[in-house]
Amino acid sequence: MQKIAVLPILAVLIVSGCVSTVGGNGVIIENFEPDFADAFGGEKITFQAKIRNTGSVGAKDVHAHVIGLGEWGAGTTGGAKSDKIEMDCNGKKGVTLLPPQPDFGTTGEVAVCSLLIQAPTPPKGLPVTYQPGLRVYYKYSSSVIKSINVGSQQELRRIQNTGAALPTETVSQTSGPVAITVVSKGPIRMFGSEVEFPVEITVSNVGGGVVCSSNCDDKGSNWNRIKISTEFSGKQINDCSKEFTLFRGQSNTIVCKLKISDAPTSGVIQKSVSVEASNYGYFIDSATSVEVNPSLAPSSGVTDP
Repeated sequence: MQKIAVLPILAVLIVSGCVSTVGGNGVIIENFEPDFADAFGGEKITFQAKIRNTGSVGAKDVHAHVIGLGEWGAGTTGGAKSDKIEMDCNGKKGVTLLPPQPDFGTTGEVAVCSLLIQAPTPPKGLPVTYQPGLRVYYKYSSSVIKSINVGSQQELRRIQNTGAALPTETVSQTSGPVAITVVSKGPIRMFGSEVEFPVEITVSNVGGGVVCSSNCDDKGSNWNRIKISTEFSGKQINDCSKEFTLFRGQSNTIVCKLKISDAPTSGVIQKSVSVEASNYGYFIDSATSVEVNPSLAPSSGVTDP
């Protein structure tokens, strides 16, 4: 696993039909724009998006939808209109994006998505500016491993008296839209057959979007919820494995207890705490703008380009 620094979340910026990078860790939207910043009513234009996986694990089931279309789409496939239409990404609907591999010099995999759709006819012959949105859904996994020093009274007393150094307690975590941190101060001193100690687990939404406990539905029934699984020295800890809600969709912290019953016979040993949020859903939003002008075509209809 890779150590990460949390990247700042970048906001949406609408300028002349273009959009700046949206998202933090995980999948980001690098571009979302129409092929023309202005169009005529009845004209077919193409919305394009470029999305990339910048995290440290693969992004699965990546789907891009243009949302808030409203009056758009009359005369397209089946003549149906919809507020939400899925784009084709790399020639299909639903893709997997590989993460960057810095050791091999590769950046995160990119998907280029497109949607051809017919612009509506503005009412009363006046130009109208529309601001369609882009919503990218995907599945991701985040995890962290922290080592904790454990020693007997005698061994820790010897280290203290001699000024020797304890082994470094290390932390390794993935980079993704959800960051998990584990706090527990070692060393743990064994002075009996068994000892309990607390551990604090914080889950933070750092991807600039919304996390879901499974697939993200449009009803929002599982938004801002996530399930974690915690293991200590390879054994699952039920009290530390649960589903919970992130406050305002941003973060939440739980505290639970871990137990050690196998005291080291000599020296100081390291035990590991691992926490994982596996296969959760996530989505990020972006927006663009396009001005639609009254059609110059005759009233009998519009000829497709």
